[in-house]
Formats: sequence, C-alpha cells, structure tokens
Amino acid sequence: HREIRRGEGEGTSFFLHPGERLADDCVHDIEILGADEAILVKALEAFKDNGTARVPGEKWMLRGPLEYIPPTEVEVIDKRRAIPLDDNEGVYIRNETTGKVTMVTGKACMLAEDEVLWEKELPPVVEELLQCPKGMKHNVKDQARTMVPRDKTKAVRFNISHNAAVQIYDYAGKEPRIVFGPDLVMLQPDESFTVLSLSGDKPKR
Repeated sequence: HREIRRGEGEGTSFFLHPGERLADDCVHDIEILGADEAILVKALEAFKDNGTARVPGEKWMLRGPLEYIPPTEVEVIDKRRAIPLDDNEGVYIRNETTGKVTMVTGKACMLAEDEVLWEKELPPVVEELLQCPKGMKHNVKDQARTMVPRDKTKAVRFNISHNAAVQIYDYAGKEPRIVFGPDLVMLQPDESFTVLSLSGDKPKR
C-alpha cells in the first residue's frame, strides 16, 4: 500500500511507523509548471484519474500553468518546455505511435505525449560542405576546416546565394528538385542534398 503525505507548511514533519519506508528513499517536490511547460507522466497501475480510467503503461501530458503532486499510481517521465521557433527555424519530430517524422517551423512547439525530437543524419561529405562558404570547397583551408557539431534535431538550413542553385533529392517521393538562389532552404525529414564533384575532386552541392 502506498500513500502521499503532503507538507502543509514549513517545518512539517512526521514519523514513519513500523514497516513503513519512504518511496525512492527521498522526499519529492511538487511539480510547478509555467505556461510554456508540461510534464509527461505514465500510469504504473490501473486507477481513476478525476473520472478518467487509466491503464498501466498509459502516457499523457499535463500542461501548465499548474501545480501537480503525482499520485502513487503515476510516474513523472519527463518535464518539457515549449520550443520557440522563428519562421526560418524548425525541428524534426517523430511520432512514436506511427513512426512518422515531420518538420515543424515558425511557431512554438510543445511535444505531445507520443512525440520525441528526431535526429536527422546526413552523409559526412554533406555535413562538411554545410560548413563551407556557399557549400563549396575552394582551397586547402576549406579542406582543413574544423567541424562544428550540428544539433541534429534542428532543421537543416542552407542559404543559397545569388546566381547559385542546389539540387535536393526526396527519398520518399523518389524525385529531385532544384532550388535557385537567393533563397533559404530547409530539408524535410526525407530529403538530402545531392553532392556534385567538379574540376577534379572539388565537391559542390
């Protein structure tokens, strides 16, 4: 049998009776959520949650502003904060139920209970070219450029300069597209840049 004992003020204390012990051997804080925060919780056993029947393993979100004391039947899995995104910023999100990956841009994004941030992998040569001026290697200095780690959950962006173009391949639709500059492109989850090699081993997107 588990129960919650809540402190009603500073200095609140109680004695454990014979056979009792603290769950997890510690005192848990109240979850205090701001307007842009939420917590992901999971039912440890079947119970009634304010009239809603919860089953073991079921997950759901509680959004702020809120003060929340998890009942004994509930485990807090994660605390989340809304991700602010400008029009030219995005993140990749994977739905764990369907497996579908989407890109969200231009608005504050709060992950749902069945969503996680997804990391987009790129070929090493594309990773390298993204950090070169205009996406091209011009000289030995570009060859020796130090790679800056990329946040793989953020949308891959590339500024196309005037009088330039990039070719992008859509692996889902199995077709390429060409984007002319000046423009800013952001890769969809199933897209990647096509790398061209010109003038003897000088890759160019």
